Amino acid sequence: MTTPKTILITGAGGALGRYASLYYRHHRQFTVVPLDRAAFNDPAQLGAAVAGADLVLHLAVSWWVMVCYNFHFVHRGLRLVLDGEPIAHRTPAMA
Repeated sequence: MTTPKTILITGAGGALGRYASLYYRHHRQFTVVPLDRAAFNDPAQLGAAVAGADLVLHLAVSWWVMVCYNFHFVHRGLRLVLDGEPIAHRTPAMA
């Protein structure tokens, strides 16, 4: 298996995508191809970008999804039972 040299990163302008782009470009010496939201509206551009990549990191996510995941929705794995008391619901941001 060969090491990928070209990485396509969706959401490269966001927080997670920006750091992934910097990491792969500067620390791993890979060619990073950032893909913005407009490319998803053009099938030809999207197809060409994906075809030229060895690896695709799909990191595009809206800020609302991140807020809801971390602060709003209760996750089953974070329900705590405290010595016979009712279950304490906790979100990942509270853990």
